[in-house]
Amino acid sequence: MTDREIIEETDIFTEALVASVAAGEITVDQLRRQLEGGLAYVAAQDDGVEDALVIALAALDKAIWRVTGPICGLGVSVTC
Repeated sequence: MTDREIIEETDIFTEALVASVAAGEITVDQLRRQLEGGLAYVAAQDDGVEDALVIALAALDKAIWRVTGPICGLGVSVTC
């Protein structure tokens, strides 16, 4: 998979996740738990992971950020 294809797939998955949150089908807390579980799985792997998992984790992170917005006051340079 090319970098561009990964970005496109991530964007598509992110839109679906944000729509699911808006429709009440899933909560932000559920997204966070899925992201935490996925990151723990990746950390436990010695030989890499499939592109699909990377896409899913990136989309989860992006969807959470889009729904909740940036976290202000943590020393990160964002406009709040």
